[in-house]
Amino acid sequence: MIKLKRDEICPADIVLLDTSFAKEKEKVCFVDASHINGTSTLETKKACRLARQEFEGKLEYEAPTEDLSHFTGELKLKTDPAVKQLSIDNLVLRGSVLRNTDW
Repeated sequence: MIKLKRDEICPADIVLLDTSFAKEKEKVCFVDASHINGTSTLETKKACRLARQEFEGKLEYEAPTEDLSHFTGELKLKTDPAVKQLSIDNLVLRGSVLRNTDW
């Protein structure tokens, strides 16, 4: 696991598990990916709905592609029979900078 704090650069492509900020009952963070995709606005990324606890499970995802606007995956936890579907909204790309969020 990787814990990022405000203004830190993401060292790898990561699936967002949790964040310190909630917006309309949804855990989100804001990232600046302008040097990756050329956008000038902050992107909102959504955390997976996980309880803050130790967990064990399996993350399955598609092979990397050149399309930076698409991602699919599944998170299967041993303690939860429900499979969590993942999308580009849950993915923070390497080189993105965490903004306006404590962690």
